[in-house]
Order: sequence, then structure tokens, then C-alpha cells
Amino acid sequence: MKLVVDGVQESFSSVTFSELAHFDSDPQGACSYELHLTEGCFVDVFDSIYNECIDELVRDDVIVGKFNPPYEGAVGYPTLYEFLRLPESSRMEMVRAFFVFDVLGIFFAEDKMTADARWFITSLESILLREEDVVISGRVLAR
Repeated sequence: MKLVVDGVQESFSSVTFSELAHFDSDPQGACSYELHLTEGCFVDVFDSIYNECIDELVRDDVIVGKFNPPYEGAVGYPTLYEFLRLPESSRMEMVRAFFVFDVLGIFFAEDKMTADARWFITSLESILLREEDVVISGRVLAR
């Protein structure tokens, strides 16, 4: 796994996020981050979270008696393998609806206020399968 912030490799402990403050914004002075990991590593850490969410969505559908598509045009719930290969707009529609903070929480400490946390995540803009790697990217702001 490799984390790059504004073109420089950083430690994971140097980045934090919060569900409550400045999330999903692009404040002045924000720069990019990219987290690179193998598809296998991503599947290992995200599979149980993903499957639990899909199981809950299926249970909800049974209760209401109607399929609620997780993205526009969906006819069912994709497996994690299929999810990673969806068109980016569909994949990110699901991420924004169900998984943003789950994904960030796997890799970064939430609401970390120590001196080594120099960057604050303001968005998760993309989860992209690039050849055999998953690239998670968005914007960060210097603290």
C-alpha cells in the first residue's frame, strides 16, 4: 500500500478524516491524495463490510417488498468483483450512498488530533480499478 498526498509519499498516520467537519467539500488550498493498493488487498479489507451492507439492503427490500436499485439502472446488487468493474459513475453512486466513511475508516484514523496528523480528508472522489490495483483518491487540506 502506498499513500501519496500532493505528489509526496506520506504515512497513513499523517492523515485523518471526520464525518462531521468539512467533508465533501473542496476548500481553498486543498490538494489531492491517492491511496494505491492491490485489488486483493482491497478485497481482503473491504469484503465483509461490503457483503454486510448488501445483505442489509436485501433484507430492507424484502421488508418493503420492492427492489431499491443501489445505482441508476441496477437490476440487482453487484458482487464486490462486479462493483469494482462498474462504470465509475455507478460505482461512485454506491460509494457515496453507502460506503464513504467505511472505506476511509479502514485506512485512516477518524478525528485524530495529534501533531503527526498533518492532513485532513475533505472528500473521497474515486475508487478506481487500474489494472491490478485499486486507487482511492480525493482531496485533503493541510491542518
